[in-house]
Parts: sequence; structure tokens; C-alpha cells
Amino acid sequence: MKKINPQIVNRIKKLTSKGESINKISRILKLKKSTVYYWYKKFNNKKLYKKFLINENLVDKTIGEFIGAFAGDGSYVKDKKYDHQIIFYITRNDHKYIKHISGLIKRIFDKFPYVYVRKNYNVSMIRIISKTAYDFLKKFLDWEDKKTYSIHLKNRFILSQNFIQGFLKGILDTDGFVNKDMKRIVFSTTSKHLAEDIEESLKMFNFNFFKNVHIDTRKNRKPLFLFEINHSNFDKFMATIQPVHE
Repeated sequence: MKKINPQIVNRIKKLTSKGESINKISRILKLKKSTVYYWYKKFNNKKLYKKFLINENLVDKTIGEFIGAFAGDGSYVKDKKYDHQIIFYITRNDHKYIKHISGLIKRIFDKFPYVYVRKNYNVSMIRIISKTAYDFLKKFLDWEDKKTYSIHLKNRFILSQNFIQGFLKGILDTDGFVNKDMKRIVFSTTSKHLAEDIEESLKMFNFNFFKNVHIDTRKNRKPLFLFEINHSNFDKFMATIQPVHE
């Protein structure tokens, strides 16, 4: 690491202790993100992770959206340091949703996530490292080793309609599809149990939909469960669920 002015190092330390994000510190001090990240971890790595606290005034819809977004396109890793990493992979240029999901995390845990771009993969990674956040996810979701094929709600029957409203929004925005011109809305998943959650959630709001299962004959491929909202329900669905992607 190239040496930098001790006064700059001290400013990084102060901004980090206030909970400012790496992106913001980089902009304020006009430093490379890699430089800020080095000192960010050096000063407060473990200390900051413990600061993740759950907002006690959350509404069910906000929680449901976060849970749905993770179910749709999130991942969980426990690394060699036993840090619990929760990561969302968002298309690199989808700035609107990157800002939205970062704000959602801030509302729930009172801390902005770390956002960085993997240029070679055209994707932005939104990451939080927190046992608190992991435990929060596990209150509502369960999955086995291969999360994509097995994730599902633990007990959808006791969840409120507001939670399910947010849940559908989170899944659609991360792993679904909306075409406003064609009035087409599609949900998809390779998890059989999540497909059951989606089906029952759509029925809760009396949405008319078509269900289809696509069988991929290639090796090690799982069936893809598809749900398409009936054209006549497009406006009702959009007004009720209010997805970010329109």
C-alpha cells in the first residue's frame, strides 16, 4: 500500500467511525476506493460489522421486500474468517435498483452496504457482512447447500398480507421480468418450494396467472418454474405490488 499523508489517514478513520460508506469517503477525500477500503478494514473491520442493528419500527412490507430480494437473487457465504457475507448481484448499469436495495438495507439495519463493480462480469455486488443480518434472513427463509434450488419461506401461512406484498416485489425486481409495453409480468425460479410460495402468494391477492414448468434436458439442470400474470391483471398487479422495475 502506497504511503499517504497521516492527516488523510486520520480523516478516513473519523469518517469510518461515523459509519460513512467507502464510496462516500472516496468521494469526499478524492481517493481511490482500494485505498479507502484498506484503511476502512484496518481501523474498524470487526467493530463496524457488530454495529448492524435491526430497526424496531419496520413495516412488514419492507421486511418482505428484503426477504424476497434475497430469495430471488441474493447469496450467502461464510468465509474463512467465519464472517457472514450477504451479497446481492445487480446488473452494473441498473443504478436505480442499486440505489433502491442499498436504501432498503439502510432502513432495516441502519447502515449502508458496501457496493463495488465487477467490470469483467458487468455486475455490481452489494454486500453486507453481519451475523445479525444472516440471523434475520433465517427467521423467514430456509435453504440447503445449493440456495438457488432449495430456498423457500419457512412458514408463509403466518405471514401478513403486507409482508407477502413486499415479498412478491422483492422477487420480481431481482429475478422476474416486467414489460410495460406488452403488459407482461413473469416470475421464475428453479426452487420447487419457492415456486409454491410464489403461487400461494399470487393467490392471496387473487391475481390471475399461468403456471408452466420448463424442463431443461441438459446435464445437471433443474426444472424452471414460470408464472405469468394474465394481461387483464397487469394494471391491478402493478398498482398493488409497485415494483421498482417497470
